[in-house]
Amino acid sequence: MIPRVLPGNLAPGFIDSGLYLFMNSHLVEEASQVVGNTQILINIVSKRVRQLSSGQRPLVEVGPRMGLADVALTEVIEGKLKVDLPEGAPVV
Repeated sequence: MIPRVLPGNLAPGFIDSGLYLFMNSHLVEEASQVVGNTQILINIVSKRVRQLSSGQRPLVEVGPRMGLADVALTEVIEGKLKVDLPEGAPVV
């Protein structure tokens, strides 16, 4: 599948079930400041998008043009999702 390029402030996301998802780049930057590690952020958002797409309710108010990735990023920014790393796990 060839990704589409959308105008505006949308950043390419990840491919999930044949759908190419886009995330608001402003939300990505804010969430990156909260989590600090991009790989961990990707894992958090990916897992949460799967949960949301399987029917779990969002933990934040959803706007009219928010995709599932935007909802997950907003949940990270607002502190609704926490990262539970094992003790002594290196955070790169």
